[in-house]
Amino acid sequence: MPSFSCTFRALLSATLALALCVSCVGATGLATAVCCETALAAPGVEALYSTFTAESPTAAALSFITTTGAANVDNVLQGKADFAIISVLPTNQQYSSGKTLQLAPMFIIPVVVGYNLPSVAGSLVLSRELLVGIWAGNVTMWDDPALAALNPSVSLPAEPIRVLIRSGDAAATSIFTTALSKFSPWWASHFGVFSTPEGFVGSTGNLTQCKDDPIMASTILSTPYSMGYLSLNVAVGRAVTFAQVKNQHGVSTSPADAAIGRDLENVVFD
Repeated sequence: MPSFSCTFRALLSATLALALCVSCVGATGLATAVCCETALAAPGVEALYSTFTAESPTAAALSFITTTGAANVDNVLQGKADFAIISVLPTNQQYSSGKTLQLAPMFIIPVVVGYNLPSVAGSLVLSRELLVGIWAGNVTMWDDPALAALNPSVSLPAEPIRVLIRSGDAAATSIFTTALSKFSPWWASHFGVFSTPEGFVGSTGNLTQCKDDPIMASTILSTPYSMGYLSLNVAVGRAVTFAQVKNQHGVSTSPADAAIGRDLENVVFD
């Protein structure tokens, strides 16, 4: 089974490389190829295809269906799609289906931590430990001493953090919990990597679910003292304030193109 390992330096540079999953047998056999995609990857996939067809007008037509999680791989295995864009590697059971699966890296999608802290300008600094503590429910207040120590010039309110998560089977949740598992052996053993809200069972936090990234952005913007994870492009497009995160070297990082590019240099494919 192929595996991917990365040393992430930039923000939730738990930016996980999405993979192209291709079944060597069982293709749709249709004149129009079918691509399963996650909502998180859809803009990039469709923009890439639009550029390709503009340059190659005789290229085969491609239609898109948006599904989530394991369903993307299952659609390929069942011959309903020719390939799929995924954010989690196929399961051992899927690899043992009798069909040959091949993976190729396609995209890096940064996930950031957005927040709504009234009357506070600028970007807050968070640590990897704080992120784990907040989503585990162990850090519940905005004026927590650990948060205050990282932001000494900011007057933090004595308000509870309203923690937001994604509902359904979400690539953003998979990417985010992959980061938390890399940040903390404790998180990895207690929660691990998952893509559905049920994975947060055991967290003592007061969690509110959001259907997709645009709704996550809208909820953050309309909910004072909230915090949630979402893709960088949606955060920027909706003007959501997002945090800097201290990396393993103690350096505060932001998800700028240069930082993401440096991370890509450290990606190892086994």
